[in-house]
Amino acid sequence: DRYISVPLAQSYFVVPQASPSSDVLIIDTGYTHTDVIYTKNSAFVDFRTIDVGGMQIAGDLAYMFKIPVAAAEQVKSLILSLI
Repeated sequence: DRYISVPLAQSYFVVPQASPSSDVLIIDTGYTHTDVIYTKNSAFVDFRTIDVGGMQIAGDLAYMFKIPVAAAEQVKSLILSLI
């Protein structure tokens, strides 16, 4: 069996093969953490995980606007849909 890491698979999927001679930074924000993947010339260079994700963003929105977390999740989703 072969194993391929999620960040490596993401870099293969996201970086177009038509432009292999470029630097690419992929930022994947999940619910509990954010992955940052750096590729150069189609090669996987570095990968970091930051312990901040959508859960913390929704929690901060709820705190700042004094709204329930469920409402903050909806606000967060609405904002992200506009980007």
